[in-house]
Amino acid sequence: MATWSPPAPLALAIVVVAAIVGGAGCAAECSENADCNDGQSCIEGLCGAIPASARIILPTNENVGERFDLGVEIAFQGGEATVTVSPTAGAAGDPCVPFPEVTRRVRGDSSQFSQYLVTVSNLPALGPSFSITVRVDVNGKSIFSRIDLSGPETPASGIRMTAPFGGDVHVRDAPITEVALADIVADAVAYAEPTDDVGAPIGQSTPRVSLAAANGEMKAQVPALRGPYIVWVESFRDGVNHRCGRAMRGGPDEYEARDVEVMLMSRSLDGDDHLVEGVIRVTTGGDDVFCDSRQAPPRDGPVRCRDRIQTLAGVDGTDLVVVSLDDDGIIDIAALPRLVSGPVAVSIRVSQGNGHAAFFGPVVIQSQQGESWLAGQLVIQDGEMVSVVASAAPPQPGFPW
Repeated sequence: MATWSPPAPLALAIVVVAAIVGGAGCAAECSENADCNDGQSCIEGLCGAIPASARIILPTNENVGERFDLGVEIAFQGGEATVTVSPTAGAAGDPCVPFPEVTRRVRGDSSQFSQYLVTVSNLPALGPSFSITVRVDVNGKSIFSRIDLSGPETPASGIRMTAPFGGDVHVRDAPITEVALADIVADAVAYAEPTDDVGAPIGQSTPRVSLAAANGEMKAQVPALRGPYIVWVESFRDGVNHRCGRAMRGGPDEYEARDVEVMLMSRSLDGDDHLVEGVIRVTTGGDDVFCDSRQAPPRDGPVRCRDRIQTLAGVDGTDLVVVSLDDDGIIDIAALPRLVSGPVAVSIRVSQGNGHAAFFGPVVIQSQQGESWLAGQLVIQDGEMVSVVASAAPPQPGFPW
């Protein structure tokens, strides 16, 4: 739309907290927009700040259900605006309802002032009284708006999570997420669940692990997943399933859509140093290509293995490799001990592009008995992962294939 006029106020409790646009200093003379700095336009012969606005138009009633849609009407002149939706810090409501920060980008028009509607669907309500903040970043400045809402009563979880706090995590550097509770909670378990960017489940969760008491706290470790996910803690008692969650995002976004990341995580169960490697076999066009540390990885052609990052022998270990496949093919993933030690617990996280794809394990490999583990198989068609099959066979002595 080429024209815009200020919108009429909405009856809901919507607050424009701050509108910070434009710049300081004396106005320069101009004859066209190109004579002005970024974030300015030529207005009656003088360079002036480009106006921008944002208002929340959905929901139209402060009472919402367990899930609701949020609509934001923005108007600006510029190449792009970024809209960020998040729960207001310190807002009332159940803190155990995970609410991920959601970002949307809007392409604009640098030559004219235009109006756009940004909709974020299926957001979770945070209890009978909560607030949502919308931040719009445009032309190097920010506009904030807030809406106060009322959702259904959420049952008290009786669980106080002290870790994680939620937010971004670098899954290469920190493949494990620490979970901690402030109180001793009987029969508590933790797990990670992949979601879309508004917190709705989209895949199979990781295996549940029990939290153990330590210095007055309950602690556990769950895998960090690539892309958005929720760390849940559950405890079934008094006939009620008590649950508390934190919204996380595993990043950074660093891969192409065809890239398959395989992250192996291992831990010695007897405290001895160990070394377990992820071995990958790619079958395409009737040929097998292997990605392992004992031979030079293929870096060109239809199958490419790169970015191998492997820790040294120790009680805890990780091994990461990225596989890119141009053609249709099958990727077999296995775990192979490279150092004789005692029993080792092994699990494997698989991602494609910048999102979670699969999780295998955990299993226990008896490295002193020469065991290896064929974890699973991925089927790739036209660059996309169309099938994931976890192996039903336990670890076996010898090479995995």
